[in-house]
Amino acid sequence: MPTITISDEVYAALTRKAAAVGVSPGEFIALTLSGDVQPPAPPTLSPDAEARRKAREQLTAFLHTLAAGFPPGHETDVSREAMYEERLRAQL
Repeated sequence: MPTITISDEVYAALTRKAAAVGVSPGEFIALTLSGDVQPPAPPTLSPDAEARRKAREQLTAFLHTLAAGFPPGHETDVSREAMYEERLRAQL
């Protein structure tokens, strides 16, 4: 069996690519040279990540709908004084 010499960095990259396909580095080289290697499938979102993405999209749509009910340039005063204005008046 022939032997080739490669750097540690190249071997590490080769090992990662072989693991992505599910074969040993030697098998990966043989498959690559024969043209039988298929690129690994792209990663898919986990069900939890997909659910979070959908929830984020729904929240964004709701917030856009809510914001559409206010006139352009509208600002809401959310200061402590504004929130407790009636209570402060009652104390005076």
